[in-house]
Amino acid sequence: MACQPLLLQRIENKDPTGPRARSPFASQQPLSTRGFVSAEDGSDLLEAARQVVARTLEASTAEERSDWGVMKEKIRTDLKRFLKKHTARHPLIVPVILEI
Repeated sequence: MACQPLLLQRIENKDPTGPRARSPFASQQPLSTRGFVSAEDGSDLLEAARQVVARTLEASTAEERSDWGVMKEKIRTDLKRFLKKHTARHPLIVPVILEI
């Protein structure tokens, strides 16, 4: 089995009201890669990917934001579409949402 490149996006929901609220910190969250692109070589690509996630969060309704499974799938789908268009690669995307 071949190794899949990995792209990991972590979103922290720091709002005390829980997952229903939009996280204003999404564009500042770490985006980790393993075997996909190095941070030095792909800093513009990773910044653009962060913006894709931020736009996905902003475009989501309150009902969608209340369901973490829906949000993870929306983020995964939007990032997959963006990365396929810009890199012609298919990394494994693992969105992680943490409530703090």
